[in-house]
Amino acid sequence: MTSDNDRSFKCDLDHFAGCLLGGAIGDAFGSSIQFTSLDEIKERYGNTICFNQKEGEIFPISDETQMSIFTADGLLRAYKSSEDIPDVGTIFYSYKNWYRTQTSPEKIDDGWIMGITALYSNRHPGKTCMSALSQDYGGTLESPINDFSGTGGLMRVGPIGLLYYTKPALAFELGCRTAVITHGCPDAWLSAGVLSALIAFLIQGYTIGEAVTESIELLKEHDNHENLQTQLLLALQLGESFVEPQSAINTLDRGDPAVKTLAIAIYCALRSDCFSEGIYNSAVYCTNRDATASVTGNIIGAYAGQSVIPSEYTKRVEFSQELIAIAADLLNPAEIESRSEKYPATIENSVSSILRAHITATYQHFGIKECAMGLPDFLRGVKNNLDPIEQFLILVELSEVSTWFCFTHSVDDICNSIDILLQLANETSEEDIREACGCVINTIMRDLYGDDYLRLVPCFEKNIKDNRDVNIFIARKIQLIQEISKMRVKTKKEKVRKRNKKP
Repeated sequence: MTSDNDRSFKCDLDHFAGCLLGGAIGDAFGSSIQFTSLDEIKERYGNTICFNQKEGEIFPISDETQMSIFTADGLLRAYKSSEDIPDVGTIFYSYKNWYRTQTSPEKIDDGWIMGITALYSNRHPGKTCMSALSQDYGGTLESPINDFSGTGGLMRVGPIGLLYYTKPALAFELGCRTAVITHGCPDAWLSAGVLSALIAFLIQGYTIGEAVTESIELLKEHDNHENLQTQLLLALQLGESFVEPQSAINTLDRGDPAVKTLAIAIYCALRSDCFSEGIYNSAVYCTNRDATASVTGNIIGAYAGQSVIPSEYTKRVEFSQELIAIAADLLNPAEIESRSEKYPATIENSVSSILRAHITATYQHFGIKECAMGLPDFLRGVKNNLDPIEQFLILVELSEVSTWFCFTHSVDDICNSIDILLQLANETSEEDIREACGCVINTIMRDLYGDDYLRLVPCFEKNIKDNRDVNIFIARKIQLIQEISKMRVKTKKEKVRKRNKKP
């Protein structure tokens, strides 16, 4: 294995553009032969990449690359620093914009991506993505919107590994949370997490085999990882063997769509001597040709750079110049010229729409169906992205609805949400915002614990209003939950004791 001192980071335009262009070229070739038999492919193309277009015509991409572009758009709208996970709600917002391009030809004035006319072209997108994005809210790890698998969440996450290449674990987490917006099956979003981390490791200078091994270590920290881990290890084993590509790919081409797509892509990237060979093998010998070739292109491009891709492909693939421009923005997000116009902040729109969606879901489902976005994610967006006036207005609105039933249900959600509100109360200089934070905490606790909380609330309110030490806030919160838990345990024991006394 290469030592840290021997690695050289590949954080340059050659490798960033290579990742995006490689994915687009793989997508274009895979899409062009998606419904062509193997015999016909061999007869028509031989053993190399070949497109049907006449000289000078572009190689059209599919919805795979379109969604990758909108992933980058969401990331750059939400970007603050390489240390912080962005607001996933903003990525969802960008995906909703993509959904609009597939359902309406009417152009929308909302950043430069939405100004690209050719993106308003329906590329027969997958039903799972379209169904999920027709909703007012997307799925989360805590509350998946469905239990579907597929490659739609996997093939779009290349930009995540590029933007967060210094933090592979963060890239893994964000890859999962981005994919689960539309695909709720663990195999689907864990595969996206692995690919995001894998690309980050490649940009750090790891070999493909090393990057896969490191990504598997991150994968093992999650539940339901066994199936994906087994296939990735098999891909590594086959990549080092002398098994013929067609036979190896047939061995990997079974089971969950996202898992086998990622496994085959890794095998082809490991085994191929050049870009064209990797794309050809990944597209020709498997069942899901466009997605597999696209992911293979992402991996080879991130590892070897644009310089290894034949210029005929990079010049003629659709959106080549736009992809290079996006790669440059992902490389230096803090230096984007006119960033607010190119990637306008959407937090006001996304917060308002998400809040409306949660409230609507509350009335529609009466608290039975959990909403997709956790309250901590929502409050984190309010704390980090809104100005004081917007913060106050949102907090007041939150305090007046049945907040708890608008969001997912878990003890961690309660603790994390109150922590964020207490941090905001501690950091702000606005007394109104501090009091509004206290009101929202009251609403959460009241909705959850009812009369039990009301008996203890006077002391807690005093801490919120008079004490600016966030550690004391948090300690009091923990104490409060413990006291409520003890009361509930005592109540349950009393009920059991009375029931047992009955003849």
